[in-house]
Amino acid sequence: MLDPETVDTAILVIFIGTAIAAVGAIVMPWSFRRASRVKSTPYDNYRRVFGLLAAVPMPWFRSAFCAASVPGIFLIPIKPLNGWPRWSKALIGAAIGAASMIAVSAFVQGVPLPVTAVASLLAAALFTSSAVKLTAGERDAGQLIAWTAAGHTLFFILIGTSNTSDTFEHLWKYGIATPVTIVLIYMAVSAGKTWLSATLLAALGVTSMSLGFRSHALVCLISMVLLMAKGSSSRPRWAKVGVALVGIYALAVLLPNAISSGTFGADVQSRTIAQEQVSDAPAFLAGRVEPPFSIAAISEKPLMGWGNLNKIDRATEASGVQIAKDLGMTNPDSYRKIWIRDGGQVSLHSVFFESWAAGGILAAGFPALLICLFSAAAIRARGQYAALVILVSIQGLWDVVFSPWGYNRPILFATSAVLACWCITEHRRAKSKTQAYSSLDAGIRQSQSA
Repeated sequence: MLDPETVDTAILVIFIGTAIAAVGAIVMPWSFRRASRVKSTPYDNYRRVFGLLAAVPMPWFRSAFCAASVPGIFLIPIKPLNGWPRWSKALIGAAIGAASMIAVSAFVQGVPLPVTAVASLLAAALFTSSAVKLTAGERDAGQLIAWTAAGHTLFFILIGTSNTSDTFEHLWKYGIATPVTIVLIYMAVSAGKTWLSATLLAALGVTSMSLGFRSHALVCLISMVLLMAKGSSSRPRWAKVGVALVGIYALAVLLPNAISSGTFGADVQSRTIAQEQVSDAPAFLAGRVEPPFSIAAISEKPLMGWGNLNKIDRATEASGVQIAKDLGMTNPDSYRKIWIRDGGQVSLHSVFFESWAAGGILAAGFPALLICLFSAAAIRARGQYAALVILVSIQGLWDVVFSPWGYNRPILFATSAVLACWCITEHRRAKSKTQAYSSLDAGIRQSQSA
């Protein structure tokens, strides 16, 4: 019987059908002959089906819940395969707590309930629970997020949204870049080839940069640098530090210079310069103009929040403008229309800031916990699935801080978080075993010497 990774690779290539995946399909069979084989189980099929159901939107709360919600509900009373990994229970509690705080804040202040935020947080709690029930370790969690990413990709290819249906550039940027990257890195780590993961991350980073998707390019390149800096356990510490310093220099200095000089195309160059001139956003805000407005909104009501972001008043907007000016953003007309869009819709463009501004400091617990979890996982990632853990952790950090809730973001957050939880749990278990063996060896040597 073929091992699960081989089956995953074959079916994912058929479903995605992109040129990059086709190249990966050529490489993978050669690699799998050298990879260890694992007997397939029914849970492998459950994870595949669960992930692909992410391609099917639900008629209600389309951006938060997909068809995977149905089996997710039935999984609630089921016991986990291998217990609860570290952080997982806290994540579920924090997500439910954040949704409750936003609802309470809206009720107390008599404003409309922000349905998208509350539904997304509850969906994240449901999917986190489901992911734990379907996995027993890093390998299972990696398989689950790969199939979820495949379902995500299918949705945008077959159904799509208003901003992904016109050009491939928009389809890549607003739809499939992240899930396709996850699928390809899963294929590479399943083959046990670190060099292949690093190569794919570099290639996908350059591709996204050329297509104008700079944030995804940065995520890929940071992941590649971190993966290379970790290296093998036998590499001396000074070599790891050297690789990290070179990578930081390349990303902080060489990459911006390459963009400005037109290395990635005149179109990317012109759009980057135009965006910098229009937004005036400093580099440490990653080009986003919303953080000053977010800080002003949170400062006004830090404990209870606004209940509904659309109720943020003009005085708070003026405070945000002053903060923006203090940061060097001297053109308010350019970014105020991004803060408050057509129809009076307020945009903070951040899961973290939106949660805090809407429901107060307790509602920020879930995104804050995700930030801590993804940071810890990226640092501790080791072994076969290190590249995948690093990728989803860096992407998760970016999305929590700089992206709003969107289609399938709850399930991608949940599956990424559970993979990170298993990474930390297995790292801790391996460390405990090593310490136990060391103590046992020391005891044997003492008894022999006596």
